[in-house]
Amino acid sequence: MNTKDISEASDPLLPASLAAMKRAAEQARRQALMTRTSLVVWRDGQIRYIDPAMPEEPDASDAQSKADAMTPVDDSSGSGST
Repeated sequence: MNTKDISEASDPLLPASLAAMKRAAEQARRQALMTRTSLVVWRDGQIRYIDPAMPEEPDASDAQSKADAMTPVDDSSGSGST
């Protein structure tokens, strides 16, 4: 696996794709705030609902505050919908 930072990629589209994903995440957060819904993400091997009002922390070292803002999905009903 290539461990080189994406900003150092020789293909100019790769760093641009990272910026596009960040813009899309910001737009999803704004949309979730406007519609008063949770953000749905995949973290630590689980689907999680995140409160869009909680600030996103770029540093993963503060895992406890992230865990407080996230709730794992309980899909024991088997309905497949939330």
